[in-house]
Amino acid sequence: QALRIRTYWVELNVTSLESARESLAVREGCGVEQIGSWTPRASSALVQPVAIEQVDAWARPRSLAGVVWTDLPSRFQDRVGKKWSPETALEYLRSITRDDVKARCEEYVRRAPEQTQTRTRSLAEKELGWSPRSEGY
Repeated sequence: QALRIRTYWVELNVTSLESARESLAVREGCGVEQIGSWTPRASSALVQPVAIEQVDAWARPRSLAGVVWTDLPSRFQDRVGKKWSPETALEYLRSITRDDVKARCEEYVRRAPEQTQTRTRSLAEKELGWSPRSEGY
């Protein structure tokens, strides 16, 4: 089962699902194949297909014509050599020795919307003192 995390959404002024996928791909700096999508008739997700059920349950009552999202795989295990978990993420953050890398990680965690609460964020706040900043990205 996919993790349930509060997220945010906005309506796009586009004429097709493909236009919405292309727009999000440009914004995220990734390929259109890395954009998941849902319509009442079809869906596509490579990384977390189980999330489709949650998207469907959320989107249908809102009568949305389609939904798009970034469908990027985690690169944690490839980069760090350990399976991702909130605890291994915290262990990695603690192990960073380069100040510029640690600063970028801290900024990323602090600038995420405060309402987006994850176990990793909770650990970073408690163990590293990285509380949210109100200005966001």
